[in-house]
Amino acid sequence: MIGDLLARLLELLEIEAPGAMTVCVGDYIVRGDHSAAVLRMLMDCCADPDGNFICIVGNHERMLLDFLGAPTDRGSR
Repeated sequence: MIGDLLARLLELLEIEAPGAMTVCVGDYIVRGDHSAAVLRMLMDCCADPDGNFICIVGNHERMLLDFLGAPTDRGSR
């Protein structure tokens, strides 16, 4: 189980554990430079037909989804 990635997944996923279930528990994105790359990698991993990778939405992702759903209502902070 991996939590609070905060755009550091590219470094963390160097660990190899063949056949192990990987559960990521949110906070994949942040104001860092690698958020888009992290999301792309997570989407690729979750598309694996073996089903050994699960991603759960964290509060950072929820805030982004809320903003994208209503940018004028949630844009100011």
